[in-house]
Amino acid sequence: MVTVTVRCPKTGTYDHVPCVAREKSVNLSRLVTVTARKISSVRHFETIRLCASDHMSRVTVIGLTGGIGSGKSTVAAMFARLGAVVVDADEMCHHLLFHDEIKERVRRRFGPGVFSHDGEIDRRALAGLVFKNRKNLKALTKILHPPVVKEVRTAVRNARKEGRTRAVVLDVVLLLESNMERLCNVLVFVETNRRVRAKRVKEKRGWDSDEMERREKFQKSINKKIQMADYVINNSLSKRETFDQVRHIWHEIFHEST
Repeated sequence: MVTVTVRCPKTGTYDHVPCVAREKSVNLSRLVTVTARKISSVRHFETIRLCASDHMSRVTVIGLTGGIGSGKSTVAAMFARLGAVVVDADEMCHHLLFHDEIKERVRRRFGPGVFSHDGEIDRRALAGLVFKNRKNLKALTKILHPPVVKEVRTAVRNARKEGRTRAVVLDVVLLLESNMERLCNVLVFVETNRRVRAKRVKEKRGWDSDEMERREKFQKSINKKIQMADYVINNSLSKRETFDQVRHIWHEIFHEST
């Protein structure tokens, strides 16, 4: 039996109820679903997260979501200013693509056409195949997801052991699509209007609006991401205003006075 904190997505209010976990070993990195019919007090609550009685509660895992070009990395850096450790899963993926085992699996699945003359994976060529259909994306996720999750768990475990932070921020492009939100205690959606996002990706990645839209079709909708989030940050404003929102969320998570 564990105590869980539930949040109503409609009202934003919280409640605490006892719950029997569905797994033998449960920690804050897992989401536990409550059967609403059995617990009347939470029939309007969609998901729950274990509270501080759990052994991983010393480190809060904050997952960032948002549309392409929304500025998740910028927000992650702001959390780092407040003391969080940032785990960049995309950087992990980049390094994994140099591993011989990963390269061999990519070659078997996608062929030699995604490799450059020096024998390394051509990320642009691979992305061209992956974002053509969901089957290819699923295949690449199957290759990269297990080692990435392992590295993320290790990063969280190390942060907990070292006691150097109260929070780890996950900066992951496909956080929800790869089910990595299960590792998180808090989900933060970074909201930025489409015009700003389109301008950013054009300047930084050279994508036009059609390319951005094509890639976003492989992600959960913006509305779904907002619905799943515990907090929403408006990143269409100045950096100072964005940081003020990040700091407010930090204080609220750790019950600090502003």
